[in-house]
Amino acid sequence: MKCPESIEESPDTVHGRLLESVHISGYSFERASQEFEWLLEENRWKKIGTGYDDIDKFIATIDFSEFKISIEKRKKISKKLADLRATQRAAAKMLGVSQETVRRDVDTNVSKPKPETAPILEKTYDVDTNVSKQPAAPSGAKVAEMAAKAAGKEIKKEAAKEKKSKESNIITAESKKPLSSVCDLRNCSFSELFASGVKPDAVITDPPYPKEFLHLFNGLAECCENAKVPVVAVMSGQSYLPEVMQSLCKHLKYRWTLTYLTPGGQSVQQWPAKINTFWKPVLLFGEANEWLGDVCKSAVNDNDKRFHDWGQSESGFADIVERLTKPGQLVCDPFLGGGTTAVVSLALGRRFVGCDIDIDCVNKTQQRIESVLCRQ
Repeated sequence: MKCPESIEESPDTVHGRLLESVHISGYSFERASQEFEWLLEENRWKKIGTGYDDIDKFIATIDFSEFKISIEKRKKISKKLADLRATQRAAAKMLGVSQETVRRDVDTNVSKPKPETAPILEKTYDVDTNVSKQPAAPSGAKVAEMAAKAAGKEIKKEAAKEKKSKESNIITAESKKPLSSVCDLRNCSFSELFASGVKPDAVITDPPYPKEFLHLFNGLAECCENAKVPVVAVMSGQSYLPEVMQSLCKHLKYRWTLTYLTPGGQSVQQWPAKINTFWKPVLLFGEANEWLGDVCKSAVNDNDKRFHDWGQSESGFADIVERLTKPGQLVCDPFLGGGTTAVVSLALGRRFVGCDIDIDCVNKTQQRIESVLCRQ
């Protein structure tokens, strides 16, 4: 199997991207499993970092338990791990299934129990107190019929799981349409974007924090008010939070301040306040139509500055997008930057529109999206 990017990539690079895609609910299991299998081949997993000498230690770094994995794919992974002498316990933990399930995946001679057959037979032998003796035991044909029904239920359950697994692939059929039908990237200001008649279901954005950009928050809020955007979520720094709140609340209905945690990431030192901060406020505006938790978080050590100096992690923004929107809805980021909001929105089955006054940001986002979709 070739490396998802190119055969020249190092195991460290692929392992890092694998960890990223595991933490990001925004990517499909196909991408994660492809990179995982590549690392297993030719013992590339032994070359990660300072090296692993135990397959169990390596797979302990991966957690596929949040994915809806098809039975066929799970069996394939279980067998590959068995060939590398991984313990069934470690494989089960990584896949998020029982050790017995992994044992059945690996050993094709182990038959799957039919737990429903026994209760059916028990009910058949219940004593009827209105008659002098128990009814006769069911015939062999009847037992076979009941067993077939029980087995049929098991088959239907497995089929339902498989269907659910397919439907849960993050890159949905909607996002497999031509990119232009689900994604609109523009090189313009946010005021020009909204003046064109854009009507998003949600604005999720991370404007620049320095003092010279404070005026943008008032303009952004006014545009969202005029467009009647139902959900507006604005990430902000803390240094000028009072000024940011004042500008946004002038035009929008304040709902709550979400906490965006960055566990394991580098803290930002705020020298005037003498604070090491490990979180950011996400200011939420709009009507309270549904319940939601107020703590969002990035994956551990997912501090992504690859595409922009002010870039945020995909795992963190995937958490925000998933909490505040539904598949098929139109998400808008009028401060495109490195394109993180665009990538996770499309990956989660949303549509996207965004802009930036820097053409380089628009081009980089376009390339980044195409690169992600091509790996699916």
